[in-house]
This record gives sequence, structure tokens and C-alpha cells, in this order.
Amino acid sequence: EFDPHMSGIGGNLTSAMLGVVKGMVGPAILYLPHGFASAGYIAALPLMTLSTIMYLYSSRCLLDAWKLESDRSKGVDGHAALLSYPELAFRALGPTGEALV
Repeated sequence: EFDPHMSGIGGNLTSAMLGVVKGMVGPAILYLPHGFASAGYIAALPLMTLSTIMYLYSSRCLLDAWKLESDRSKGVDGHAALLSYPELAFRALGPTGEALV
């Protein structure tokens, strides 16, 4: 039986970073004007700064986990396998995590 998680099929670091940025930052940027209008500058600026710091930290943790798992699993040719985001979710959370991604 073919298991895509063990075959080393996956993307590269650039595609992983772009996927994370596109998924997390894109919708937030579209909603920023409404958020600033509703909250005002005094509340919106500190909250935006805090959310940016949290985003950068979580992105770093995700990329560190991706690198660790990629280095741990060897591809067919003996080099580190490049994992996709769903593969990383599968390794972290099992089949349920992969289904959620």
C-alpha cells in the first residue's frame, strides 16, 4: 500500500513559507481597516503589534518543526525528505490533524 507520508513527496521551504503567509496574513490584511475603525488606534496598534509577534513566533515554531521532521525522514536517495504542510500535520496530530489541514 502506498503511503505518501513515507515516500518523501513534499514541497520545499519556500512553498511552505508562502502557504503559511498566504493562509494567515491574507485574510487579516483585508479586515484591518474595519478592525481599526471599530477599535480605534489606541487599542488597535498594541493589539496588532502583539498579534504580529505571536504570528512570527508561531511561524518560526512551525518551520522549526518542519525542518526537524524533514531532517528526520530520509527520502529514497538518502537525502532529507521535504514534507508538505499536510504531511507535517499528519506527523504531529495523526490522521485527524491531516484531515483538519
